[in-house]
Amino acid sequence: MINVGVVDDHETITHGVAVLLTAQGNMKVAASARSPQTLSESAQPLDVVLLDLSLGDGSKVADNVAAAQALTPNVIAFTSGEQPHLIREATRSGVSGVVRKSAPPAILIKAIQAVHAGTAVPDAEWVAALGSDESFVSKALTAREVEVLSMYAGGETAKRVASALFISEDTVIDHIRNIRAKYAQQDRPVKTKIDLFRRAVQDGIISLDD
Repeated sequence: MINVGVVDDHETITHGVAVLLTAQGNMKVAASARSPQTLSESAQPLDVVLLDLSLGDGSKVADNVAAAQALTPNVIAFTSGEQPHLIREATRSGVSGVVRKSAPPAILIKAIQAVHAGTAVPDAEWVAALGSDESFVSKALTAREVEVLSMYAGGETAKRVASALFISEDTVIDHIRNIRAKYAQQDRPVKTKIDLFRRAVQDGIISLDD
């Protein structure tokens, strides 16, 4: 069972999400609140948090993301998308993805399942908010590092990458460590596998159409 927390100041949204998730059979809204700080008062452990970016209390997106991440690292910005700067701020704060409230229910379900599994299903708007350096790949990454990043960030395990490229698993891990260090030097940190996926999409190594 995937326990989802919902932070939204509109009860209709929360109720609709609850009905949708309950119908899936393997997920539910375990807690809801009008702020992530209040959500933290729930005794129920949470696997994923859906966070509205435009709460009516004047709070800052970065503060709300941090409060939600204190409950679980799997935070999805659940937004109307009417204020792009809020998406950019949420992305810089490390949300695992962005889902518009107007998106088909299947998109929301897929996003919840993905971030719970440690992957991500970004949309173009989310990727665009990351900021990019078009010359980074050609200047900083070797051809082998690009291969490793493409496969590993795309969902493969280090063991499977090693097998496919006929190298050792330790070598794959070394490549990933080097890739992380190179991104960090560009002030574009990639602390998690989702971060690697986001950067790989942004830099054209992985296509959203794949």
